[in-house]
Formats: sequence, C-alpha cells, structure tokens
Amino acid sequence: MDGCEKGSVELNIQCVTIAQLTWEVVEVENNYKDEIYSKRVRAGKRTYFFDVKSTKSEKDFYITITESKRVGTEEYEKHKIFLYKEDFDKFKDALHETVEHIQNLLAQTGVNQVSEQHPA
Repeated sequence: MDGCEKGSVELNIQCVTIAQLTWEVVEVENNYKDEIYSKRVRAGKRTYFFDVKSTKSEKDFYITITESKRVGTEEYEKHKIFLYKEDFDKFKDALHETVEHIQNLLAQTGVNQVSEQHPA
C-alpha cells in the first residue's frame, strides 16, 4: 500500500457495466487484523459487501456477504451471510445454477435484458 498511512484504507475504484446496470466496484485493502479484503458492489438502492476475514487464530479465512439498504435518512437495514471454506464450492455451484435458471426462464419468455428495478 504505497502512499497510505498506517490504519488508512487504499481504494481502487472502477465501473463495470453489466446488461445496462452500472455497478461501482471498490476493492479495499487495509491493515485490520481480521478483515483481509473487501469488495463493494453498488446495485441500485442496495450495496453488497464481500469481505474476506480471518479467524481469531489468523490461520483460516471465511467470507461475509452483507446486503445494505437505506431505509431512512440515516438508517440502513443490513443482512449478513457467513460463508466458510468448506461450503465455498457448494455455494458457488448453487449460485451459478440459480443464475443460469433465471437466464433460461428469461430466454423462454423473450425477456433478454435485466431490469434496473430491484424488488423492495
């Protein structure tokens, strides 16, 4: 982390456009002990955080996936999933199958674009 003071956060920001949705992807690397890596994805009114954290022993890692949604001027509703290494492949496969299923359903109905509207 060249140019960053101890305890500060270095950000690498880029925009990714996927099917007319623009998500701002931010990669965060920091000096905190338990948080190793973080990626933020902005999608409409929601923000998703994918964080790699270390266990207390610092010998193992896990992922937290957090959905954050603004529900007031200063309030956010957050939902968090903890994903452990023994479940990575099962989770990845299930997510891939689910996305493929939705793409097939959309193709069958003639819908080929992702709507910018997200359910509440």
